[in-house]
This record gives sequence, C-alpha cells and structure tokens, in this order.
Amino acid sequence: MRYRLMAQVAAAGDPTDDPTKAWPEDRPQVELGTISVTRLVPDSATAERKVGFLPNRKLPGLAVSDDPFLGTRADVYGIAFPARQQ
Repeated sequence: MRYRLMAQVAAAGDPTDDPTKAWPEDRPQVELGTISVTRLVPDSATAERKVGFLPNRKLPGLAVSDDPFLGTRADVYGIAFPARQQ
C-alpha cells in the first residue's frame, strides 16, 4: 500500500488554534512524500508497545501550532504509553 502525505499551506490570518475552523478551499496543498507499507511486522503486538507519539514534539524545521488540543493529546498519550508496557 502507498499513501501520499499531503499538507495544506496556511495563509496569514488562517486560524491555527482551533481545528474546528476550516481553512478556505483555495489554500495550496503540497505533497510531502509517500508512505509505503511493504511488509508486516512479525510480532506486531510487541512492536506496537515500543511506539509512542508526541503530537507537540518540536522537530527541526517544523513549528507546533497553537492548537491547545495538542497539549491535551500529549498528556493522554503520556498516560497511555506506560500503561501499554504493563
């Protein structure tokens, strides 16, 4: 399976603090790359326990939006990840 990873580019004044407010349809979209699933992991349950997602993690070249829900999600994931290790 292949998936195209797309991002919509905001313009000045577009809200970034409320995910319920849609941006206008005319905002450009750019393709960031392709995600390819090429094989199954032999022991998926074990592999999944090692995966953690931090929606507000700062990465070089990327800015975290001011959406307050990202902090809430990070808090919940911070509880869920250790719970999966038990």
